Amino acid sequence: MATSYPGVATASDQNNAIVVRGNSPNGLLWRLNGLDIVNPNHLSNAGTLSDKPAANGGGVNILSAQMLGRTQFLLGALPTQYGNATAGVIDMQLRDGNREQREYTAQASLIGLDLAAEGPLSKNKSSSYLANYRYSTVGLLSAMGVDFGGEAISSQDFSFNLSFQNKKGGKTSIFGLSGLSSNKFNAKETADREQDKDYYNIDYAAQAGAVGVTHEQVIGGGHLAAGVSYSGSSQDRDAELEDSKIVTNDYAYDRQILSGFFRFTHRLGETSSLDLGANVSYSNDNYYDYTLPVVGPVFCPECLATTTSGGVSGILLQPYLNLVMDVSDKVT
Repeated sequence: MATSYPGVATASDQNNAIVVRGNSPNGLLWRLNGLDIVNPNHLSNAGTLSDKPAANGGGVNILSAQMLGRTQFLLGALPTQYGNATAGVIDMQLRDGNREQREYTAQASLIGLDLAAEGPLSKNKSSSYLANYRYSTVGLLSAMGVDFGGEAISSQDFSFNLSFQNKKGGKTSIFGLSGLSSNKFNAKETADREQDKDYYNIDYAAQAGAVGVTHEQVIGGGHLAAGVSYSGSSQDRDAELEDSKIVTNDYAYDRQILSGFFRFTHRLGETSSLDLGANVSYSNDNYYDYTLPVVGPVFCPECLATTTSGGVSGILLQPYLNLVMDVSDKVT
């Protein structure tokens, strides 16, 4: 749906990475309930040239549509509360569960088998829960023996949102998501090999998750919101040369983000409004890449293996202030 916007395209037919006005998909910012999170996608190696995981995008989003409420896709000229994004922002909001009665939903699609439940947590109907579990359709078919070109692909995820309202017009939400995915590729027979990947047995596994809490409160004539979350992802890919049974590549990438925000909005009058706040995030990235050169591709005993590893971490603080005044009907 995002590709219906002008200047927006997908990077590949095999994944959901988004290119905005020619910018790299890695510049896309993901937020959940106003908080920065890691790439919330299964199988982030899908459709990449090297078959290694990408920093953004993947085969399918971890969050089911059953969980989503208002979601914004922002392109350029971003509002003041967004930063550290060069290609756009996807700001997802989880919806509250039904406070009146319990509901259960089951659906099957090309993406997967989806089970959801929602309802009130208390008799006074001031709180609610919403939970969803999904298992991929291709995973079910692979388990039944269906061949997808020598690949066994599987993914599953679970997400929840607990909402608690108080008598003073405030709301606290506790939310989380978790996703597991794997992709096992078996090398093809010698006569059927057409590309480099066909020579290898590849084992890819990934997991990603996030948990957080937010609070909203009406204060006087203004609205205060604050929250904190932790999200992380871990990916590992091993490639074994079929003809020699030697692991020629071992790649691992881990990322964690600890994020927080506060925001205060206030209508100062009929013609002016105030929006101020700050976003802060701590990110930690680590990678490991072992490569044993091959020629042909045939194992090269004279070649030296190379190992690259490292990590980077940092804190990003983004305070902002936005004052809007309507001077006239035509001037703001």
